[in-house]
Amino acid sequence: RDDAELAAVRQADGASAQLAYAADVMEIAGCLAMAWMWGEMAVAANRLARQSGADTDFLKGKIFAANAAAAIYRPRIDAAAGRIRARAAPHLDIQDSMLG
Repeated sequence: RDDAELAAVRQADGASAQLAYAADVMEIAGCLAMAWMWGEMAVAANRLARQSGADTDFLKGKIFAANAAAAIYRPRIDAAAGRIRARAAPHLDIQDSMLG
């Protein structure tokens, strides 16, 4: 879905507009990568706790940290995607003559 939205931005506003959202795309990619890694750690911690019967603070901490990471990354992903959807790139309106 996001790829289609970026393609629509490029078709409607041109390549420079699409490049204007590069930071937002990188924000989304980075947050997704980190959330994925935390999710994998939580799954492994949960599996280890069930298999071994261990109920250690370390394993609980991994699961807690993964939930905290999701709470941190989700709003960042939503905000970046929202800027792309809204085509919110006001710096594109700056003309060279305005910069002196």
